[in-house]
Amino acid sequence: MLKKGIAFALTLLLLLGTAQTVFAAKPAVQAVTVDADNISHDISDTLYGAFIEDINFAVEGGLNANLVRNNSFEYLHGDEKALSGWTIDGQYIRKVGNGISENNPAYIYMPDAKDRAVKNYGFCEYYRYKTYDINPKSKNAGSMGIQAGEMYTLSLWFKETDTTVTAFLENNQGEKLSDTVTFHAQTDVWAKYTVDLSAAKTDGGILVLKFGTGDVTFDFVCLYPQKSYGYDTDTWKYTSLRQDLFDALYALHPAFLRFPGGCVAEGDSLENLFNWKDTVGPLESRKQFYNLWRNNEIDYNNSYAVGYHEYFQLCEDLGWSVRRAAGMTIPIKNISPAK
Repeated sequence: MLKKGIAFALTLLLLLGTAQTVFAAKPAVQAVTVDADNISHDISDTLYGAFIEDINFAVEGGLNANLVRNNSFEYLHGDEKALSGWTIDGQYIRKVGNGISENNPAYIYMPDAKDRAVKNYGFCEYYRYKTYDINPKSKNAGSMGIQAGEMYTLSLWFKETDTTVTAFLENNQGEKLSDTVTFHAQTDVWAKYTVDLSAAKTDGGILVLKFGTGDVTFDFVCLYPQKSYGYDTDTWKYTSLRQDLFDALYALHPAFLRFPGGCVAEGDSLENLFNWKDTVGPLESRKQFYNLWRNNEIDYNNSYAVGYHEYFQLCEDLGWSVRRAAGMTIPIKNISPAK
């Protein structure tokens, strides 16, 4: 009985000691005073940078100013998804081969295209929340962000075509947002045509193309806001950037830029990994490839309109240094940031 009593007493003491330790471990409320004028340790100005990777339309539909989604019909999930971002009234064929370049083999052929409409809806927001919970109603909801009073440059390529082309912008209710421009496309070989559209209203925006009599073969459709950063300049020869996103990057004042990302850089195969040689030169000759962050519902490519040279040019314009995907930092010194 004495042993049981001693054992009970020891157990009780251990429990009380543990409880006291737990209660004693509870931290007291502490006050921290920060004095910006009293700096005790310097922090390197090269510590903080920016990381740009094309995930969920961060570059395509984001930094890249081109408003046309799937602009060269290179989406690779097959014919049923080859027209991601598009609708075409009536019969069409997505052909592959003898395209504008070997890197851009797919295009659209429309037999007897008279009075048939072709529409592009831009980079629609497919998700109700973050990157899941897909909203199917937004698939064909115009999302180009057209701004009243701005000019937009429309360009597209034709071959084996002799017809009139009518182009304009409209909203989801079918109301016109811009003037209507009509031109004649007549060519046997691939040729680029360019016209300007003037926006009269601000709205989501859908690009509409209508054709006259005859068969139509077309490809590589682009719509650039003329107020986009770098538009029609020597240093931004092939593309331009969304002005608001350029301004946001400029305001960050980071020390370096890392690109083109992690998953985008490595790809999911040797064929799909980032190859800088495919991302330079005229846009129509750059090799588009599917983005790793596609899924069975949402399909999109990297057009690489913002390619290797454009990333370096962006760094130069912002006065940054460059951090490659491998982690190497290349300082850029004595550069005055330019807007």
